[in-house]
Amino acid sequence: MYDLATGRERARLRASGFHFYSVARSADGRTIATGQWDGTVRLWNLDGSAHGEPLKGHTRGVQSVAFSPKGDVLASGGE
Repeated sequence: MYDLATGRERARLRASGFHFYSVARSADGRTIATGQWDGTVRLWNLDGSAHGEPLKGHTRGVQSVAFSPKGDVLASGGE
């Protein structure tokens, strides 16, 4: 993640062996969600650290993730 004002890197999402298909930011700006090739959704803090365990349920890659405007629901799309 980069600070657009300075161009400096703020944090790097580190998930060894996982490829991100999609990324979304929560409305309050404190959480990032990623959809991944392994069928999981992961939540991240702004410092790049994982926020809890991966969310499972897809059988293949998660191609889209989106937070609701209030930030109380996270939707994911894939197989």
